[in-house]
Amino acid sequence: MKTLRLNLFLVTIALVSAPALSDLVISKVDRRINLSSPIVRITSSIKVVNEGLKPESEVLFAFVERHSENLAYLSVSTSEGKGKAKGPVSTLPLTVM
Repeated sequence: MKTLRLNLFLVTIALVSAPALSDLVISKVDRRINLSSPIVRITSSIKVVNEGLKPESEVLFAFVERHSENLAYLSVSTSEGKGKAKGPVSTLPLTVM
């Protein structure tokens, strides 16, 4: 029994300390809370940067069940470039699991 607990503990430590298998990095998070009307609106912008050499085909964001039940609108878009050289923003498909 002690050997099983030790093995489970070692596996848990190995999984927690293992690096992520993706080259995606969250580089900026911005949250705005609008209290100017009776309906509170919270807008969060998350900038994800691919620091790898190959393009990624999908990004998975997990929400707590309590938050996902109260989610009214979710949009995903992409933009490339910086400042005035920034290209047009295109909307991406979104899949809810």
